[in-house]
Amino acid sequence: MKKILLTGLLVLTMAHTVCPDDGSGSLRVEVRDFKRARPLEGARVLVSPCNVSGITDSRGEVLFDQVTPFRNYQVEVELDGYIGGAAGFVAVQASELTRSVIPLKQKSTLTGRITVELLFGFVRLPLRNARVKLQLISDGSFITIGEVTTNALGRYTFHDLDEGDYRISAQAEGFTGAFKQVSIEGSTTNREHLSLQWHWEDPAAATESNPRAALYTKPVSPGSDGTPAVLPCILDVTTGRDVSLSNQFFLPPEAVPSVIPGPSELPYLYNDKQIFTSTSGSRSSAAGTTVYLRGFAVDSTLVTPQEFNPDAPCFDVYGNKNGNFSASIFAYLWTLRGSDGRDYTALLNPSPTSENVFFEIPDETRAGDTFIAALRVKKVLDDMETESAPEEITIVVAERGDEATCAGCHAEKAAGYAMTAHAMVAGGAECQDCHGPGSEHISGDPAAEKLSLSYWSGTCGQCHGEFAEFQKSNHTDPLPFGYYEPGPDLVRCYRCHYTPGYIGAIESGKDFHLFEYGDDALTAIPKDTPNVSCSVCHDAHSAGQGNPYGLRTGSAGTACDTCHYEKWQNALLEGLAGTFGNAYHYENEDYGVVNGHRTGDKCVLCHMDTTIAAKDENGVLMIGGHTFRMRDFGPDNTPGTDDDVLNTAPCRRCHPGLDDFDRNGFQSEVQSLLNELRDILTGKNHGFLPANEPGNCARCHKGGTLPFLDDPENILEHAYTNYKLIVNDRSRGIHNPGYIKKLLQDSIASVKRDYEP
Repeated sequence: MKKILLTGLLVLTMAHTVCPDDGSGSLRVEVRDFKRARPLEGARVLVSPCNVSGITDSRGEVLFDQVTPFRNYQVEVELDGYIGGAAGFVAVQASELTRSVIPLKQKSTLTGRITVELLFGFVRLPLRNARVKLQLISDGSFITIGEVTTNALGRYTFHDLDEGDYRISAQAEGFTGAFKQVSIEGSTTNREHLSLQWHWEDPAAATESNPRAALYTKPVSPGSDGTPAVLPCILDVTTGRDVSLSNQFFLPPEAVPSVIPGPSELPYLYNDKQIFTSTSGSRSSAAGTTVYLRGFAVDSTLVTPQEFNPDAPCFDVYGNKNGNFSASIFAYLWTLRGSDGRDYTALLNPSPTSENVFFEIPDETRAGDTFIAALRVKKVLDDMETESAPEEITIVVAERGDEATCAGCHAEKAAGYAMTAHAMVAGGAECQDCHGPGSEHISGDPAAEKLSLSYWSGTCGQCHGEFAEFQKSNHTDPLPFGYYEPGPDLVRCYRCHYTPGYIGAIESGKDFHLFEYGDDALTAIPKDTPNVSCSVCHDAHSAGQGNPYGLRTGSAGTACDTCHYEKWQNALLEGLAGTFGNAYHYENEDYGVVNGHRTGDKCVLCHMDTTIAAKDENGVLMIGGHTFRMRDFGPDNTPGTDDDVLNTAPCRRCHPGLDDFDRNGFQSEVQSLLNELRDILTGKNHGFLPANEPGNCARCHKGGTLPFLDDPENILEHAYTNYKLIVNDRSRGIHNPGYIKKLLQDSIASVKRDYEP
């Protein structure tokens, strides 16, 4: 059984101290040594969401003032020589100081001796130059941490180890190998010895940790004495990828250039609050127009978003984590040349070393001319730099062709398009407005000169103001990070987190909730594509009676519960959270509560209502529409103040006169129950709530967290599951009032009645 050990404790006390008068709160993080309780100076503290960081002082403290209240924060702490600590669900209140104490355990050491057995094990002699490998055991996989050779006394040592389960193995030529599993706790020195026996055998064709892998060796740099060296590597025979981390570290990244709509396709953070786009993102463009290029990179050694972009989340002007679009671990170098052989790199703005660049096609160019943009990326990591091969993308200069010609070859698409508003409205969009001018596609070989198919929302943003609203929505947050994110489970995420993946799942004709891509889909997944774009919900080529917006699912009521089917909000709205595992339904309790908020149109009825047409300083809707927002915090960006704008118009259809969401004090009652449950769980778990489980998917999918310390019957865990669900839902009970209230009341009663520490 895997042993998960404590890495961080949280103690919260509220003190009414002098805080900023703007309604924000303050957070003081205190970092202590786990064993000695002494303050730790120089610890790096990160508070998210909001990406605020600081360094502890000589008292082991760092103070964050003007923290946005009424949000739950994750506090993460790192210090050289110590195991990182974390605390979850840190609730910051307005005009109050929140104190978070996080003790850290020192990293551990593993040492021991490798010996050889003689005389049937009665004599053991130290074995010199034996290869000792340490692997972390994670979810049944073995992740290599390091490899050393023994000294003349047969000793080996691994320093700076985190807590967890490991496998230590030793090999030497002429001897059989040996291994054992060890569990390491923080602030300890562990001694583990292995003994080898004579008689060496060839390794099997498959490793124990990966039966699909084959062992092989690869030449590396010669040793100091000039002798050639080889590096043991593991090849996944299914994908052809090298899965040995020691070898992957030296693999170069892969550059991924693409043409995008601009200048506003990328987030406001990068584009100075531009609202509309001026291009379609097509690789076919007319002379005199501007082409916008996006730089990206993928790397088989960097499989998580944090490694691709350690600066994320970078919030834009609307508080969304749009900065995740970046891949800041790489340095970029662009070149541009023409079909005439000339170097046009000087046309690139703002600079050839920018991540994203643009250039204007000279007026004198003719149809059929091409420009080839080449991108090279360099990975800068731990003072080692590896550079990619150049990757090219071709931009074709073209003129606008006859639209009637499009229908001749694409009759089915043309028939569906004729039913849409694009075709029916005078002056509506035509094929080449989205796919680029088609003269070269029509006159040449259509297969060789394919027109672009861009899923970036900026293609629609040439005309639709909803583009700016959509950039404001949280759908721009869970962004894809390229081909390798999030590792081998990518095919599971592809259905919802990538626009082409969503379309493929819908067009399969199978139940969306049951549809899964096979492993072979991994090679077809684009390396750079938007996550949730306009094309997820809308098919621009089709519409019809009863479906004027071309919704892919056919109705507004079914559009959201594709990807959101098991997510917090829909699970609560439907009262099915217990079935999905997002909530715990207690035995002999009836959770079949009637919910008046569950209507045929479901989410869109309220979240897309535009009755209140208030706009922000950029002329974009503050609430409703394609922002999907029910509340805007106003110019002061602080919730609960007088300048908040609430989308109460849909509520008043059933509740006349309602001017806030706290009808009859119900939200206040739910918040009080949440606070009571939080305090009970904290008190019964040594003063802290478990932090978010490591991994990118855990926080959003079922709120995965580390376990409680003393909870053998999962009584605390069941109640915490309901607590996390309702906190993450963020409606404070509105989505399904009776159901949510009952979950909280049953959770509180269970912990009070059944828990024995």
